[in-house]
Amino acid sequence: MLSQAQTSARYHVQAVDMEYYKRNIPCQYACPAHTDARGYVNAIARGDMERAYYIARQPNPLATACGRICVAPCEAACRRGKVDSAIPIRALKRFVTRRYGVEGDYHTFPWTPPGNDNSRTFESQLAIGDRRGEGRVAVVGSGPAGLSAAHDLALLGYGVTMFEAMPSPGGYMATALPAYRLSRDLIHREIEAILRLGVEVHTSSPKNSEAVAALKGQGYRAVFAATGLEKKQRPFFPEEGVFTEAGMGVEGGGIIHAVAIGHRAARAVDAFLLGKRCRIQTQGWLEPVDPSGFFDLSYLHTGRKDPSLDSFPIDGELEAAYTDEEAVAQAHRCLTCSIQTVFDGQKCILCGGCVDVCPMSCLKLVGIDQMYGETPVAALIEEETSGGRRPVAAMIKDETRCIRCGLCHKRCPTAAVQLMAFRFEEEVVYD
Repeated sequence: MLSQAQTSARYHVQAVDMEYYKRNIPCQYACPAHTDARGYVNAIARGDMERAYYIARQPNPLATACGRICVAPCEAACRRGKVDSAIPIRALKRFVTRRYGVEGDYHTFPWTPPGNDNSRTFESQLAIGDRRGEGRVAVVGSGPAGLSAAHDLALLGYGVTMFEAMPSPGGYMATALPAYRLSRDLIHREIEAILRLGVEVHTSSPKNSEAVAALKGQGYRAVFAATGLEKKQRPFFPEEGVFTEAGMGVEGGGIIHAVAIGHRAARAVDAFLLGKRCRIQTQGWLEPVDPSGFFDLSYLHTGRKDPSLDSFPIDGELEAAYTDEEAVAQAHRCLTCSIQTVFDGQKCILCGGCVDVCPMSCLKLVGIDQMYGETPVAALIEEETSGGRRPVAAMIKDETRCIRCGLCHKRCPTAAVQLMAFRFEEEVVYD
């Protein structure tokens, strides 16, 4: 199967591989922390709210805050937005954190969630370790990046101390945002959950170059300088072994970008103190799915409904929460982009039935001479058209239009079109 984008009479195509399938789940691919948004949205649609919280919380120690103030790059990338309106992913995250997050009545820390999700990224692996013998780590700044790094390092077993210049921790979440967007009580609760892992915090602490340099003399083997939005005060650190946000390689200025920076910093510090190199090893696979539930298109007739705004918020929040019924209805709008249509060229008889039945016109049968692309596609085209050979046909697909209705599978007389779920798993490897 090849994806396509038309350019005059020819089509630019790319070969399908693991990276292609990962990009084809745009909500997760767009998230800097690689949160499996599709996973928790689908869990809500099933009515499994606790499972939804686990999936949202695993890669994000600030899930409660993100449910209120995240810039939501997942929603901007959501393929449902190409059909009508994107899934309200941030509001659905807030819906489950209100019940199971630090603000909820049923809050539990997600150590080992049951079941199998779409993916297991390195950000979602809450690895419990014992690194106490490797030394203490200082985190300068207690904003989202600092909190995320301290959370991960504490779980790995390091002794972690955060140093905050302000009288209270939280960074810009506590100083730059109005309370109706993110209440101070929720910030306090989310920070307390991280401190309960054994993290210490010292407030009203200077964070200039001299103060950071002095930390080495106090017994800290590594320092992560998470100075956040206060770029004018960002010091220059000439000392070896000091990690900065700027070196973590995640663009953007939202809270989820800062969380991702914290994850990367924690891994970098861990590898440094272990004297090893850290890399991410990925494996992916396709699993058959039961296609019987894919032929009901009623979900296309449900429009987006954002939470209502409360003019007189009792709990200090302007945005009201979904009811269970509203959340399930909105979650059902998800197109489940982890489901892939896999074509078996050996079984295809070029009948064009799948092309005819597709309601979104996203499939097309074209001659291979109508396609072009980069390696390895270019090599394949050259091989099939060289030596005066008759051009063969290929099935191409516009992924931006596919709604996962499964009608192509149902129509195919030879079972050449199968519906498969793409899963992948990342493993942190130290060399």
